[in-house]
Amino acid sequence: MLRHFESMQRRVTVDECPQCGGEWLDAGELATIRSEYTNEDERDRATTAYFDDLFKVQVDAQRADDKAQADRVERFVRKVRFILPSYYFQGKHRW
Repeated sequence: MLRHFESMQRRVTVDECPQCGGEWLDAGELATIRSEYTNEDERDRATTAYFDDLFKVQVDAQRADDKAQADRVERFVRKVRFILPSYYFQGKHRW
């Protein structure tokens, strides 16, 4: 049996069969998981905080890369807009 945590607060250990992938909870563990948060908003906040701890650096780096790429594209479009027919003929075109 493989063991891993199922709950965000890491209070419940789930047993998993490596052959069939089935998961087992001991007595009372499902109730423990369900009682960790009083409402869905609290659970969402905990999930967001958990993923921020794990991936914040990577997500921020990707956002910065995306912004830099968008800025490069915008500068390119501004440079070549005069050679595009759509600059001179406003509106939607099928070409």
